[in-house]
Amino acid sequence: MPNSIVVKLGASVLDGARSASSILDILASYEGKLVVVVSAFRGVADSLAAARERLPLPAKEAAALLARLARLHEGFLAALDPPAEADRAARAALAGLLPELRVLLEGAGGADRMARIASFGDRLAAPCVAAALAAVGRRAEVLEPGRVGLVAEGPWEEAVADLEASAYQVGKALGCRDAAVVPGSFGVGSDGLVRLFGRRGSDYSAVALALCLGARCGEPAQDPRDRLAADPSLVPEARRPRGLSHREAARLARGGARILQPRAARAAFLGAAPAHSAPREPILEAVEGAHGRA
Repeated sequence: MPNSIVVKLGASVLDGARSASSILDILASYEGKLVVVVSAFRGVADSLAAARERLPLPAKEAAALLARLARLHEGFLAALDPPAEADRAARAALAGLLPELRVLLEGAGGADRMARIASFGDRLAAPCVAAALAAVGRRAEVLEPGRVGLVAEGPWEEAVADLEASAYQVGKALGCRDAAVVPGSFGVGSDGLVRLFGRRGSDYSAVALALCLGARCGEPAQDPRDRLAADPSLVPEARRPRGLSHREAARLARGGARILQPRAARAAFLGAAPAHSAPREPILEAVEGAHGRA
């Protein structure tokens, strides 16, 4: 997919109903084949992390959490006003996912239970973003990492993608599609169990999929308004760069900058993921949407 782009939408832009118009603008700005990797809506990952610390949840607490998640995602869909078919599909997907999450929260689940709970933030966001694509005229199916063939190996919460094992299946699953949405942050091991790619793992997912596809990788980063070339407290005139090379992104991430997950930056640099704009070879490109191009 050399003419394709893998775009990551993170919690800084997925901010409930009030972000609907911005998401529509962002998605409408891309042409050609598109894979959208999504992370959880703002605040959802933290809510699930807090719930994981108190397992098993009492039935009333689990029900209250699920009700909040339903309102958040359904509110986003209402603000989108997507085509009726896409709206029904997204709501049906949410209706299927939430009871599955409740079972895990109340005590059931196997060895990967904790990882599966954490994955639900991204999984719940995915059908909402598919509906947003439909609203801008692009039909897109949600393809979860296991279906795509993104193989993750290693510790439950700090896994790495096995790119050699993943490449063929990822290309087969995504290569012929005009648009697709993939929940980020996790893959599935050769044992069939869910493994997480660490904190801000959707950055890593986006880079891994781009490497598997030979695609360009756009904006696997936080809100571009927050991305500056230097610490503004030290350099008041710091500006927002249009892009960062693989080497620059890896160096900044290693130094502690929260612009990109460090392992994602390193994977892009070592794998030489094709970048979105040739002159500077940026691994990160500013999202163009309601905020304008950074």
